[in-house]
Formats: sequence, C-alpha cells, structure tokens
Amino acid sequence: MPIVYTPPVGEAAQKFSNVFQRGRGLWMTPAYKGRMPQVLEAALEGPDIRLLVVTDNESILGLGDQGAGGMTILIGKLSLYTACAGVAPEHTLPVSLDFGTNNADLREHPHYLSWPERHLEGAGYDELVEEFVVSVRALYPCALIQWEDFRKDNALTIRYRYRHRGRRPWDCASDQNRLE
Repeated sequence: MPIVYTPPVGEAAQKFSNVFQRGRGLWMTPAYKGRMPQVLEAALEGPDIRLLVVTDNESILGLGDQGAGGMTILIGKLSLYTACAGVAPEHTLPVSLDFGTNNADLREHPHYLSWPERHLEGAGYDELVEEFVVSVRALYPCALIQWEDFRKDNALTIRYRYRHRGRRPWDCASDQNRLE
C-alpha cells in the first residue's frame, strides 16, 4: 500500500487540474444548496449506491488542502474496496463536498476545475453537510458513508454528529440489493 497507493494518488491529487481528462464521481458545491436531493438523484439515475467515500478536500494525505484534487483519494480508496473486498464498482460513489479551497495557489490557477472560493466554515459548512447526509439517507437508506481526509476539527464534529444516523448494516442485511 505505501508503494502502490499513497505516492501515486498523492501526486495525482497535487496535479489534478493539470491532468484532468474525464470525471468520475460527484462534486457537490454550495451552488447546490437546497437542491442536493435532486442533484444526487439526477447524477445517480439507476445504480443502487451502497458505499460513498466523501471528503471536503481540506486534509488530503497529509498534503493539506488539495481542492478538486481530493477526488483522486476517493477514487483510489474505492478502487481498493473493489480490488481487495470485492465491492462492485457500480455500487460505489466518490463524492467531493467541494465547498471551496483555502489553497490560494489552486484558486488562482488558470486551469483550476473546482469551486474557486475560500473554503466555507461554520454554520454554512454545517448546513451543506447536513443537507448532503439527509439527501443520501433519503435516496439510499442502506448506503454507508465513509468520511475521508477531513480537517481534524471538521472530522470530529462530523463523526460525533453522524455516527448514529441511518440504518445499521444488519438492518439492511435482508435487502435484496447487496454490494455483490
């Protein structure tokens, strides 16, 4: 893992806007406030999503705020779940809570692909995370959300706030659609 996963994914995160070729995943920006359920439903028409890996891009692999480049971490993590745990890729979704970046170099870069504002904080940030979680739970009640590479204070708040939300895995065990 330290040879195959971390260095290449970290470098891809740092160079994301320069090497981007096609999208995989979903970027949820503040522009979607009040419309997240519709955006999720439109983007995910058809597949039964069971595993989402989600980041806000602020603390990527110890590299710090990588803005849009955080998506590479999510794709890499879901690839590991597919290769090592047999999770069918059509049941996974990488999601960037793209609420801005405090990395001025990224914001000012002419090819930066993402929300080019300072990262949201406080109540505005919390409201968007809440809307996202409520939307996912409404559309995919048995889906697992794995939070990845959040800044420590946000990570602890999210962990505390959402640790008991949603159905437990054993509540979904009898569902017909499984990860396989």
